[in-house]
Amino acid sequence: MVRAIRTGRVYYLNARAGGIQKRTSILWGRRDVVVRSNVAEAYKDAIRDSRLVFLEEGAHSPATAVLIDLESGL
Repeated sequence: MVRAIRTGRVYYLNARAGGIQKRTSILWGRRDVVVRSNVAEAYKDAIRDSRLVFLEEGAHSPATAVLIDLESGL
């Protein structure tokens, strides 16, 4: 199961991503060692009007990295 998740063969939005109708930003941690970036690319391809943003310092939870960056800027 872990191998399938890491390679992108199993992920929850797989079947539903194409149904997303809103402009979407996909944030992905460049240092994610749990789920490979090919999964991010698959989301980008599946979700119409989406953009993929790699966070260079981000890992598996890139939103946390963004919050840390925001807090340090205050």
